[in-house]
Formats: sequence, C-alpha cells, structure tokens
Amino acid sequence: MLDTALEQFIRQGVEATSMEAIASAASVSKRTLYARFGSKMDLLVASIEYGVAKHLNPLSSRSAEGSLRERLLDVGARFLDLALKPEVIGLEALVAWVAKEQPTFRKVVHERGVDMAIAIVEQILEDGARRGEVVLKDKAFTAAFVLDALVTVPRDRIVVSMRLGDTKAAKGAYLQGAVDLILMGLSPRSE
Repeated sequence: MLDTALEQFIRQGVEATSMEAIASAASVSKRTLYARFGSKMDLLVASIEYGVAKHLNPLSSRSAEGSLRERLLDVGARFLDLALKPEVIGLEALVAWVAKEQPTFRKVVHERGVDMAIAIVEQILEDGARRGEVVLKDKAFTAAFVLDALVTVPRDRIVVSMRLGDTKAAKGAYLQGAVDLILMGLSPRSE
C-alpha cells in the first residue's frame, strides 16, 4: 500500500491524489486505507517515511573497502546517484508539501536521511584519520562539508543549473576532482 501511495503522490501530486485512487491502485478498499492510516495526510507521511527508509537503508549497510579516496569516491557516487533518482526528487517535493502543513516534518526527515548520510561520511573520515591518511579537526563539520561537495553541489549542477552532465563519466570526473581537493585540504602535510 505504501509503495502504491508513494507512487501516486509523486506522480500526481498531493492535491490530485485521492484516497479512492490509492485504494483502487493498491487493490484494497478505501475503508482499509482509512482504518490503517486515519487520513490522507497520515498516509502521505507514512509513505514518505517508508520511501526514505527504502532508499537510504541499502546505503547504510554497504561500505566500500580500500583507501580513504576510494571509499569517498564510492560513497559520493552512490549518494549522488540516489539524490538524482526521480523517486527521491519526488520525495523531496512531498516533504516540502508536508512541511507547509507540519513545519517540524522537514527536520524529522532531515535527521533520518541527511544525518544518516553525514554519519556514514564521518565514519569513513574517522577510519582515514586512524590510518593517518587525513587530519580531522572537526569531524561533524568536515563530514557535512564533504557530503555537500560530493552530493549537493553536483546534484544542483546537474538538476538546476545544468552545468554538469548526468553521465557516469561527467559525475566520475567531478567526484574525482572534488575528492582530490578535499583530501589535499585534510592531508597531514597541509598542517
């Protein structure tokens, strides 16, 4: 039901999606939907939470092996590809819609999604610091900065300004340059 509801909300928008249409698409009765979720808003929120977990959980369970550079390139590519998925872009639009009605909702989703991604990057950076690959002074700030550099900036360049191609080669070249620059700044030799 949540998959179907999320698909409907993303494809048609919240206002144009009815409980009846979701029930029909999910092959359940409208009564079943209301019994489980109470309201369209409750179903929307549950669908968003489901979608966030569905997309992020696989990322948290897999971590590349290798050097700090290899691990940052891997996590950057995986997170950037995720951020460019139409479903994720649709989820972001739904979060913004709900946040108009429930201002704290964006913070809750942010804590589940972005904070989890930052924690993954923090762990990678900590491992690199333990191995002497980098000097890490403020891991929380550095991890957030790295995530922005590897995901937020190239996503904006691809989706908004169209200054970066959405190809494996273009994204790979960008990520390699960004990781090299980041590592240069965190290098033990740069102190």
